Amino acid sequence: MEVVVSKMRTIGQAFFPARYEFSNSSSPGKRLMVIAALQVESDYDLLDWLAERVGSEKPFLQYHALVSILIALRGSKASSYLGAIEAAVGKITQLELTFHGDASRVHTLKDIQHALSLLKPAPNS
Repeated sequence: MEVVVSKMRTIGQAFFPARYEFSNSSSPGKRLMVIAALQVESDYDLLDWLAERVGSEKPFLQYHALVSILIALRGSKASSYLGAIEAAVGKITQLELTFHGDASRVHTLKDIQHALSLLKPAPNS
């Protein structure tokens, strides 16, 4: 399946304009294509949608939604979307117990939380 996602990322930029059209598809494959496209080019307006995927999809799609969120957090525009990022991270943090100790999802969530801590401005002393 990772090979499939890799191929999806290869065409991700070309697919990016269709992301909204396919985001509400009943097809997990089409939703995965959106997730893969968001790994190539972040859309901060879809962070909440990605967080919802973490709560509603099967583990493979959950993991890739987490990866998309992590990539968005590491993006050059991330600080401009801090509110949306914090909301999405709050949602997915509540879902950690549903990962049942799955190392890939747990580790990626920890990376997301760390990236968010680096993104937040330091409190005034």
